[in-house]
Amino acid sequence: MKTINGPILKQKIQDYENDSKAIDFDGDFQILRKGMLEMFQNADKSQKDEDAFYEMYNKILYVAQHGYLPAQDYLGYLYKLGLGDFIPANYTMSMDWQFMAGSNGNPLTIDRLKIFFTRSYDEILSFDNAPNVLAKNDIYDDNYIFEVGKLLCDAMVDTLGLSIDELVARKVVYEPGNIQLTQKYEQARVTATRSVVEYLKKSAETK
Repeated sequence: MKTINGPILKQKIQDYENDSKAIDFDGDFQILRKGMLEMFQNADKSQKDEDAFYEMYNKILYVAQHGYLPAQDYLGYLYKLGLGDFIPANYTMSMDWQFMAGSNGNPLTIDRLKIFFTRSYDEILSFDNAPNVLAKNDIYDDNYIFEVGKLLCDAMVDTLGLSIDELVARKVVYEPGNIQLTQKYEQARVTATRSVVEYLKKSAETK
């Protein structure tokens, strides 16, 4: 069995930079996660290893900025936990990168956000004439989580005023989750849910 390590991670990033379109969402995420963890574990061995770690981190930011969805998903994961003293955990960065990745259609991210959007999924199913409206938008039981999840992420990106260039440019400092941040994202979720309901209703009227 092939070991996932730093060189494989470097090759994966190089493949994407060379316009490779083949994406295995789960497989690519695991390469990013395990490769960066290995480089982090070696980063304090020498200045060269530390420089290599930050160089790869910046490349992941670059390919995320240019549309590599597994990198966007990975950054949401990375900022949730952090990597020691090298990459601080940051609740806001984690959430915002997840919404960005979900908005761009990463199915893994949308699945990770199911708990956050639980009330939204229930509320959208319960508005007046919801089954008919959803059917007119080609949304059924088998694709409900993905299609509605993507719409919710789109709406969260709009509600929070997110842009991928701004996310990449942010300075990352340690920021644990707290009640204020929880309330901020809950308020945004409520607004986003209303926006999705209105979008679905208007879209159904044209079909």
